[in-house]
Amino acid sequence: MEMEDSKKKKEKMCTKEEVVVEMGGLNEDVMLEVFDRIPIKQLTQMKCLSKGWCSLISHYRRSKPRSNISTLVCQYKVRYSAKNSQVIFYDVKEQVGQEGEIVLETLENHSLSFSIDNETFQLLGSSNGLVLYKIYNFEDHTFIPYVSNPILNQWVSLPPICEDERFICIGLAVDAGEPQHHFKVVWYPTNTVNKYSKHVCCEIYCSDTGTWREKRARLFNSFVALPLLVPEYDPPISFFYRKGMMHWVVTNIMVVYHFEDNFFKTISLPLYLGRLWESEGYLHYVGQYQTGFAIFKYLEDVIFDTEDNEETHSRKWQSKHYIEFCTFGYVQFCDFNEDLQELLLIREGTIISYSLETKKWKKVLACKLISKNKSTSDIVLGVFAFSFMQLSGINLPSGGQCKLMKPNSESGVILEGLDS
Repeated sequence: MEMEDSKKKKEKMCTKEEVVVEMGGLNEDVMLEVFDRIPIKQLTQMKCLSKGWCSLISHYRRSKPRSNISTLVCQYKVRYSAKNSQVIFYDVKEQVGQEGEIVLETLENHSLSFSIDNETFQLLGSSNGLVLYKIYNFEDHTFIPYVSNPILNQWVSLPPICEDERFICIGLAVDAGEPQHHFKVVWYPTNTVNKYSKHVCCEIYCSDTGTWREKRARLFNSFVALPLLVPEYDPPISFFYRKGMMHWVVTNIMVVYHFEDNFFKTISLPLYLGRLWESEGYLHYVGQYQTGFAIFKYLEDVIFDTEDNEETHSRKWQSKHYIEFCTFGYVQFCDFNEDLQELLLIREGTIISYSLETKKWKKVLACKLISKNKSTSDIVLGVFAFSFMQLSGINLPSGGQCKLMKPNSESGVILEGLDS
């Protein structure tokens, strides 16, 4: 046993010496400072250079937190009997644990958490640092979209939408390369995208005008479109925005809207009800099998071809990873942290991360109870986790028909303490 340990130590020293030689004789401390300047994704890819590089980089990743992207968790609890929603935000970041290992630490962000006397609050998704929510208005049977900047705790109330909220697809678009306070929100009725449709009527809200504008767009590939009626979903239909296009995941179909060219397009997905994100400049998708889940890469950088057939699109989905987890049950996929190469997902109120780098699972957060009375039967619990860039100093606009206010401000409710 001692001989084996001695042999391993000797091999480790040899591999580190090889790296030192390759780095021109720099000592380990200097090399770690060099690693600080290399993006996590590229640093992880350098592991394949040699055993020495792999050992040194792995040691660095286990001992030092690194990310310029934060993970934010929003947990909302609805009590129908009290007509009340409680909304709690958590910050999730890498921290150094007691034994020097990197751990995921979850801290409640009290400045963002609030209560509202409305039981219909729902988080819909995020785009490049801004978050989209909705609240139903019982007085005029409309629902009000909200956009917020979690970093600055700013909220914008958009003009209400006069449509059945259960049967629409809605998404938030923020271009990372442009001033972040300009955003768009687009929605369309789900039952208008079907195999008989040639056009789709949608509405687009622009933050610079502060109003909704109706547009009629051409629909391509309607032969792979959805049935006439799309059921209500819980969680809601997910969206993802990239490179001037909005993407929705509806059953086993991806619905795409191109803002500049004003057209809709439908593309079949490899699996049902998964999640989209961007990595390495390409669109990625994760979906669940009975024995685990798989990650796919869409081989084209953009989706400009309007007349592609179904067989062409099927060939463009390339399987990248398969993670076997037979006892997992149903999961809700949340987001992907590009820097940390971690997939965030939820099962039974617990947020879990899976690292593509280490192939390990981590428990991130278990939800709090809404009340000390555990027998309460009219509670709906929603949890979302999403990653975003730190957008400090970005102010949301409040021109046109939108209002700069938090949801609770309209109802006159004072922020309450949250039950633990």
